[in-house]
Amino acid sequence: LLLLIIVILETSRRRKRRKRRKRRKRRKRRKRRKRRKRRKRRKRRKRRKRRKRRERRKRRKRRKRRKRRKRRERRKRRKRRKRRKRRKRRKRKKRRSFEVDDD
Repeated sequence: LLLLIIVILETSRRRKRRKRRKRRKRRKRRKRRKRRKRRKRRKRRKRRKRRKRRERRKRRKRRKRRKRRKRRERRKRRKRRKRRKRRKRRKRKKRRSFEVDDD
């Protein structure tokens, strides 16, 4: 039950994120249109800005990658734990059945 609730929450969150992304893209498109008109005036200034932006983007990407890796590791750990528990349970069940057979 708890798992189901979590899954539902996650999917809704994902949907929201997607919507947000789409909105952002739309906004960017609009901005782009406006920018085209202003572009010619600003080339010199832009070069400097571009470099800064690139560095920022790299930093952001690195951060994202790190987060993703951490998430993946956490998931793997969880799965491992679950597997171990399952194995233990199975072993216990088998033992019990054998004891009954002996009697």
